[in-house]
Amino acid sequence: MRFLLILVSILFFNPVGQEKKSIYKLVYRDDFNTFNKVHWKKFSHTFANNLANFNSGNSYIEKGKLILKVDKDSRAAKGISAAEIRSLQSFKYGKFTVRMKASATPGIVSAFFLYSPGKEPNPEIDIEFTGKNSGVVHFNHWIDEESHHKEIDLGFDASKDFHTYSIIWRANRIDWEVDGKIIYSVREFIPRQSLKLLLNTWPSKSSDWAGSLNLTDLPASCEIDYVQIENFR
Repeated sequence: MRFLLILVSILFFNPVGQEKKSIYKLVYRDDFNTFNKVHWKKFSHTFANNLANFNSGNSYIEKGKLILKVDKDSRAAKGISAAEIRSLQSFKYGKFTVRMKASATPGIVSAFFLYSPGKEPNPEIDIEFTGKNSGVVHFNHWIDEESHHKEIDLGFDASKDFHTYSIIWRANRIDWEVDGKIIYSVREFIPRQSLKLLLNTWPSKSSDWAGSLNLTDLPASCEIDYVQIENFR
């Protein structure tokens, strides 16, 4: 009798064939068959720790992938050009997913992150890979100009194949997922203003962090299969 009651309870609360409703609602997914100017903009600029100048020509679509390339460039002020795209829309909370293959070239950073360009103190939520060790993912969140950095060994080389990486951003928590599994969470120092979504690939001055760039290793690139943005229901 007890077994029968348990079985009835299971069937009542979990009807056969009924899937658990997702807590997310799709906002936008880009499979990068073309470059969608309604959602993204290519940027040309630089910053102090960047050995290159971002150039719009270094972001392009090839065989259904977004390529973010770093290369020697005599036209660039720093002699190297790199790639960055930003969402035109700003977001406040949600799930942000990329399926990507990072660069393994020493000195190169491959990044997927939320940021508020031009607004001090530049809150930020990061997923980054460096060519110094592409088997490690770097998670970070910035608020009030303070970094809260975490390195995690992935157990695989992020440059060898495509994997999915997600930022799940709530008002009181940030989770980072790899291939659908949460591997790191924080509940403090959470950005609470609208942020843009950015993808970039660039050579870092910080050799201790990213490795030392050798110009003979260029060109180098990061490949993006898709980006997906979801809201909470």
